[in-house]
Amino acid sequence: MKPCIHIVFTLLLGVTCNVAFAAKNDDLWEMTIGIVTGGQSIPQQTEKYCFPKGQNHPAPPDKSCKVTTQGGAVGKGSSVMECEGPMTIKTEGSRTATTMKGTMSMNAQGMTMFQYYDGKIIGTCDVATFMSNP
Repeated sequence: MKPCIHIVFTLLLGVTCNVAFAAKNDDLWEMTIGIVTGGQSIPQQTEKYCFPKGQNHPAPPDKSCKVTTQGGAVGKGSSVMECEGPMTIKTEGSRTATTMKGTMSMNAQGMTMFQYYDGKIIGTCDVATFMSNP
């Protein structure tokens, strides 16, 4: 079950799950992620992710996806991303300087998957090194 969570979170955030410490100018997050799909819950997994300083995700994972709606207020946000396939990804969440919490739903080919996440900054990392060590 753990590889499924890696794939989903990697798809959404464009990061991998290995940690390498280099310049350490970016934020190292510990994220607890849970998935519900087809009426089944996949047990929560806790992983580490490196995000650019002050961001909770990098750009969309590839050019086949485009953010079509984005909104929010201080500390809260939501977005809709349309991808080829077709696939629609909707996110909603909140963030403080050191924590984040939210949900995501993905609809593709008549199937819906729901993901929830809760995370906190636990240190520093280097995005370039982190992402180049799959």
